[in-house]
Amino acid sequence: MLVLDNKEVAQILDMESCLKVLEKAAYDIAADEAVARPATTLVMPKLQASGLPGAYQLQSREGVARSVKMAACRLISDNLAFQSLPDGTVRRKKIPTAKGERYIGLILLFDTESGELVSMFPDAEIQRRRVAGTGALVSKYVSRPDAKTLGLLGSGWQAEVAIKAHSMVRDLSRVIVFSPNRDHRETFVHSMKDQVAFPVQAVDTAAEVIAQSDVLVAITDAIGAVIDGRMVKPGTHITLSRYFELDEMGWKKCDLIIEGARAKDGDPSYWSKQIWDNRFVVGGREKMKGTSLAFRSSDFATTNSRHVAFPDLLLGDQPGRQSDQEISCFYISNPSGVQLAHLGSLIVEQAKRLGMGHNLPSEWFSEQERD
Repeated sequence: MLVLDNKEVAQILDMESCLKVLEKAAYDIAADEAVARPATTLVMPKLQASGLPGAYQLQSREGVARSVKMAACRLISDNLAFQSLPDGTVRRKKIPTAKGERYIGLILLFDTESGELVSMFPDAEIQRRRVAGTGALVSKYVSRPDAKTLGLLGSGWQAEVAIKAHSMVRDLSRVIVFSPNRDHRETFVHSMKDQVAFPVQAVDTAAEVIAQSDVLVAITDAIGAVIDGRMVKPGTHITLSRYFELDEMGWKKCDLIIEGARAKDGDPSYWSKQIWDNRFVVGGREKMKGTSLAFRSSDFATTNSRHVAFPDLLLGDQPGRQSDQEISCFYISNPSGVQLAHLGSLIVEQAKRLGMGHNLPSEWFSEQERD
C-alpha cells in the first residue's frame, strides 16, 4: 500500500494533467461508467469561548470509476470555528487541532478488482487542484470565448491554482483580486508577479471585482453572500465554492445554471438539493443558527433559469451559453468522488513510475476473517 505526502502529490499533479483527467471523469459520468455519492457530514456542535457556535465534523464522500478500476473515499476530521469580522459578517474557519497544529484530511484509494487499499495520502493538494480545475473546465465550455478578465473574491490557498487553471482555458489579459484582509491580498498579488504573463491586481472592494469580471470566481470562507447580484454584468460567468456566496438577486439574474450531475425525477436541481438535504447530520441543528450548517435546500432561491447538467453539455445533449449577454453560474456541486478516483489513479501510476512514496505491507489493511 503506497503512502504519499502533499509535496509528492503536488509534484505529480500538474494543472494541465489535472484538467485532462477531470474532463475524462466528466465523460465517464456522462456515459454512466462512474457513480458517486454526495458528501455526508456528521456534525457535533459546541459553543466557543467567544459565544459563537463551533463544531466538530466528520465528512466522507466516495466515487467509483470503472475505466480506471479505482474507488476513492475522502475522509475529513475537522474542528470548525465561526468568527465575526469587523464588517459584521461571519466566516467559517478550520482549526488545526491535530498534534503539531495540523489538519486531518485523507484520500483512500481502492483497486476495484482486488478490493485492496492501494494508496493513501493527504487531501489538500489534490483538493485545491480538483476544485480549481473543475471550475476552469466548466468555464471552458460555458464562459464567453472572448472572456479576458478573471475576478477572484478570496486570496487564500485556492487562489493561485484558480488563476493558473483558468489561464489554460481562456486567453486572460488580467486578474483582479479582492479579499477582506488587505495585507493578505497584496502579499498574494505580489507572489503571482513572476508566475503568470498577465497582470494580477489587488483592488479595495468586492464591487470592483464583480463589476469588471468576465469570469467571476468566489473562493471564500464566508457563510453569506459575497456577490451583490445587482452588480453582475450581462455575459458574466460565475463559479462558486458555496451556494450562498451569490445573493438571491444574483441567482434570479442567472440565465443558465450548470449542475454537476444529471437531474433526477424531473427536478433540474435534484443534485443540489440532494447535497444539502442529505449532507449534514447535525446533533442539535438549532445550535448552528447563523452559520452555514443551518442552511437547507428550502433556502435555495427560486429562479426561472435553464438548468443544464455538465455531463449532458459535454455530450452536446443540452445547449450551454446561447448568447454573449447570458449570465451563467456553476457552483462546485459535482460528484467529486469520481474525480478523486480518476486523479488518484494518475497520482498512483506516476508515483510508482518515479519511485515516490513509502510502501506499507498490504496485509496491514486486509483480513482473513469475513465481517
